[in-house]
Formats: sequence, structure tokens, C-alpha cells
Amino acid sequence: MSCVNPGQRYSNKGYIFLVKYIMNCKIILILFVFLAGISFGEINSDRLSRMLESGGFTTKEMALKEIIKQKAVNMTKNVISVLKSDPDEKVRVLAAVCLGKLGSKEATAPLFKAVENDKSVEVKGAAIAAIGDIKDKTAADKILELLKKDIAKSRHVKVGITYALGRFGLPKANLALVKLLEDVDTEVRKEAVRSLERSKYPDAQFFIVDLAADDPDMDVRSEALDVLTRIGSSKIIGELEIAAKSIKKEKLFEIRDKTLKVVEEIKKKGSAK
Repeated sequence: MSCVNPGQRYSNKGYIFLVKYIMNCKIILILFVFLAGISFGEINSDRLSRMLESGGFTTKEMALKEIIKQKAVNMTKNVISVLKSDPDEKVRVLAAVCLGKLGSKEATAPLFKAVENDKSVEVKGAAIAAIGDIKDKTAADKILELLKKDIAKSRHVKVGITYALGRFGLPKANLALVKLLEDVDTEVRKEAVRSLERSKYPDAQFFIVDLAADDPDMDVRSEALDVLTRIGSSKIIGELEIAAKSIKKEKLFEIRDKTLKVVEEIKKKGSAK
């Protein structure tokens, strides 16, 4: 038989519970103070540098997001270093995205180096998209040249190229985007639709309406209709109405109904002017 008094046993349990409770509260308090420091005050450049140099994925992700939030262009060289040498593919992708958001033309050459040398197609694609975000129009020809290379066989790369072309707003880039509307890859066609909208190409609606009416992929048609809601004019109403009337299969009724809604939205915009 145990010699421990029952009251003492429960007292010990209460003490253990209290200790655990206090420890949990301490952890929560420390976490709160840490997060509060991030939320309520900017992290300075020295600390961001240390986070990029010695942290794990979560720490580096936090640092890169904070650099974007602060628009800390002074950290461009640090982020370029991460893009060049970090062993984690996901971190390099985030570094490329960060460089695009910072928008410094200083990053254009290192991003092209990543396109050329990085083994990851995800990093290559992110680097190409980042070049587009920087909007360095002198890079447009090199991006267009990538379409002719084997590298463009990768979906990540080709989607990145398509995205970047929409950021330049150049006639030659717009012509390439029109051709990409016919690409065999559905993700490339969807990105081409979005990029033509971003490029503000005046005739984009006349090419996008063909996808809305005839593309074999329902997601591509839906994306095209979404864009036409925003950029479509009365000039394409007739073609959309014909497309809606031609839909007879029940599985396409959702697209038919969406097409008619787009027509109504375009008409509303016209009457509001």
C-alpha cells in the first residue's frame, strides 16, 4: 500500500498541472511578443540579413516577405545572394519573386543567370516572371528568344515567359501572346489571356473572344469570359451571343450561362457611358 496521503497525491497533481500551465503561458507570451515585434514594427536591415543568412525555410520566408512589405530595395544584393546560393529550391523561388516585387533593374542580370544555370524549372519560371515584374523593357527580346529554346518545353518556364510578356506592354510581346493563345498547354493559354489584359493591348478582346467561344478546355473558356467581363466592348457581343446559342450539350450549360452574363455586363457598361 502507498504511504502517500491521498490529499498530498492530488496536491502534487495540482502542482504539476500548475507548472505546465505556467510554462505554456510563457511559450505563448514569448511567441506573442515575437510576432508583435514583427507586426507592429519593421525588422531592420541587419536582422533581415541575419535571417536570410542563417535561418531555416520559415525564417527566410518571413524575411523575404518583410522585405517585400517594406519595399526594401537596399536589400536587393542580399536577396540576389539568396537566389544564387540557397540550397532550398523553395527559398530560391521566393527570392526570385521578391526581386520582381522590389523592381530594381540591378536584379535583371542575376535573374537571367538563374534562368540559365538553376537546375529547378520552378526557379527558372519564377525568375522569368520576376524579370517581367521589373518591367525592364530592354529584356523583352531575351524573353522572346526563350520561346525558341528547349527550356520553353517546361510548363513552369513557359507560363513564366507568358506572364513576363504581359508586363512589358510592347507590340512584339503582344503578338507573341496572341500566338500563345493557341498553345497546347491549358495553363499557358490561361496565362496568355490574363497577360493580354495586363498589357492593355487594344485588340485583345477580338482574340480572347475566340477562346471564350471555342476552346476545348472549360477552364480556359471561363478565364477568357472573366477577362472579357472587364475589357469587352459592344463589338464582341454578337460573337458571344452566337457562341451561347450554339451550346447544346448539358455539360456546357454553365459556360453558356456565363457567356450570357458577360453579354449583359458589357451591355450595362455601354449604357452607363
